[in-house]
Amino acid sequence: MSNPLFICGKTDFGGLSHDVDEKVSSEQIEWGDVIYVMEARQKKRLNALFGPWLAQKLAYLR
Repeated sequence: MSNPLFICGKTDFGGLSHDVDEKVSSEQIEWGDVIYVMEARQKKRLNALFGPWLAQKLAYLR
């Protein structure tokens, strides 16, 4: 079974925006087998923040 992780700019469980209640953590990144983002800037930001943890997990949805 896989653990898909969907990343958005703002969410209640973990986002990338500066004004979110809870930012995405390295634990969440490690948990996700596949990490989905909707925007190229989210992919870029995740790579900047969590590059070593991403391995081949990141999937860009357009």
